[in-house]
Amino acid sequence: MALSKKQMIVLGGVSFAALGAYLLFRSKKITFFDNVWCGGEECNNITECFGSPQAYITDCVEGYCQADCDDGRSSDFENTGYLNLIFPEPHGLKVGEKIFINQDAGATYPEYNGADTVEKVYNDYIIRTSKARRGSTPVEGGTVTTSSVWSRLF
Repeated sequence: MALSKKQMIVLGGVSFAALGAYLLFRSKKITFFDNVWCGGEECNNITECFGSPQAYITDCVEGYCQADCDDGRSSDFENTGYLNLIFPEPHGLKVGEKIFINQDAGATYPEYNGADTVEKVYNDYIIRTSKARRGSTPVEGGTVTTSSVWSRLF
């Protein structure tokens, strides 16, 4: 049974509307690997010490990073600054974007959980949030959920 031209147009319109609604109302959930202390204006201690954000993730086994370098953990600066998140994949987040942080169970600082804003994008793998950094922790990951296009517009 062949569809008439009118039926094809209606079916195409409904499909297009459904796709548009999906894209408009969906939120995105992104897994982060750890929260990190960032030294330097561009969080360059991660690159200088480990070579890249990906190497940091590879080097961090059993909850602790094994690199033999001063990445700020042993200094007085480790409890200062902002909460920075490192992602195993490019995050696609933008400055000013509203996010919701949900750490894995048992996180050291539950105050990191909740609504937040992306303050700075260091690179495709590391962001700075508006929350104050509380202190050093073992590797503690979780998820970041972005708001839908609809909620950003209205």
